[in-house]
Amino acid sequence: MRTMTLEEIRGLCDGATFQNARRIVASGAVQETSRTDTGLFAQVKGTRLYTVAVRLAGDKITARCTCPAARFTPICKHAAAVLILWVESPERFVLGSIETVEERRETGPSLPRARREKVERSELQAQSILQALKLALLLAREGMLNAPSERIDQLRQVAENLSALKARRLAQAVEQITALLRTASDENPPVLEQTYAELLTGLWLTARALQEHYSGRRPLPDVQREEMLGHTWRDRDLEIREGVRLTELAYENRITPTGFRLDISHLIDLDHGTLYREMKIVPLNVPSSPADYKPPRPRPFLAHRIGIYPGYAPRRIKIFSDQLLPDLPDVRAVLEPYALRSVHALRAAAWEHMSDPFAPPSLTALVAPAKWVWWRGRAWLADKAGELFPLWIRTIPEHLQKEERPLEHGLLAKDMPLLFGYLQIDDGELGFLPISAIAEDGVGLLRWGIYPAAP
Repeated sequence: MRTMTLEEIRGLCDGATFQNARRIVASGAVQETSRTDTGLFAQVKGTRLYTVAVRLAGDKITARCTCPAARFTPICKHAAAVLILWVESPERFVLGSIETVEERRETGPSLPRARREKVERSELQAQSILQALKLALLLAREGMLNAPSERIDQLRQVAENLSALKARRLAQAVEQITALLRTASDENPPVLEQTYAELLTGLWLTARALQEHYSGRRPLPDVQREEMLGHTWRDRDLEIREGVRLTELAYENRITPTGFRLDISHLIDLDHGTLYREMKIVPLNVPSSPADYKPPRPRPFLAHRIGIYPGYAPRRIKIFSDQLLPDLPDVRAVLEPYALRSVHALRAAAWEHMSDPFAPPSLTALVAPAKWVWWRGRAWLADKAGELFPLWIRTIPEHLQKEERPLEHGLLAKDMPLLFGYLQIDDGELGFLPISAIAEDGVGLLRWGIYPAAP
């Protein structure tokens, strides 16, 4: 690793940036320092916790930082602070190994700009993952009830950094632990030790999988890349199918914690029973009107050509061209053979999906139970063998919303339609959350969240 002088650093930035960097170093805000043969890495406390990577290749110095100012200046005050600390206290930088796949493949003297930015971003991601692993060890040692408020703030900042770097699944794991620790800091915390242990295990497994991916030792398979890294796929990456008859089972508008609106059509292949999602993703910081929402698809249609994205079931699709079916099928009769009918089948589908620790926490399913059951003050699905399955009622099926009587009476009086919704774990218990009902008169969509204005 090359040495530097303070004068060299002063020449890389303006006077105000250099002085601010000196103050950052003096305050002890540069933390978690490490280095490789070509780079310096650190976490710098500011308005938030920022991740910094500085690349020293020959006479060239490039820096990446997760702060807003780094978008407009080659060397921000946080990067300058890391360089100053390297000059004044090089022993603080522990020699590590954060080599990226792109670095090892590169044989020329310099990288094109796009590839160079990808390498630098990978360095930032690798350093943030190391930080997450260290936090997991600290949290395991401290225990749930002993985590100081400073640790909770640090977790929140790390989650924001990971989200900005598209380490999606790891950011969610850190956010969940942060929320749990806030709950545990209440005066009368609930008993959440098992949940805490499970979240810590998930955090550790996710961080280690990403560490293996960025080191090149064990790249993530395509099925995991979008869920774990927020990977963006191109049309050439999609699996193409033609002549697919589809119908919509539910339509949702969702807001994510990271500032995006998701417009989702849940679709099913009428000829094979395969579940899909058609989705439009819109950042909330971009002004939008009702016309910008992806509309629902209330009638069965023929997709002339679709592209299927890599990922977990239900897989996302892109519909290139389509037209309404001229002869409308009896949707309920067509879908009944594809529905799960027993509690055993529901559990088996859920556990097969959740046996992959990196799969999404819920799975959509089409269900045809024998009847509703209201028992011990809550709703259940019952199969023909008399087995019960928890039913989470967050939104009431449309065909029951018009009833002027208690929900349990309406449930017991109605013939059981097909239900579509989510198999998911809630407070440690696996259950089913319905979002639509398919009765004789068609699909009754349940929608929650935000809605476009009616055209």
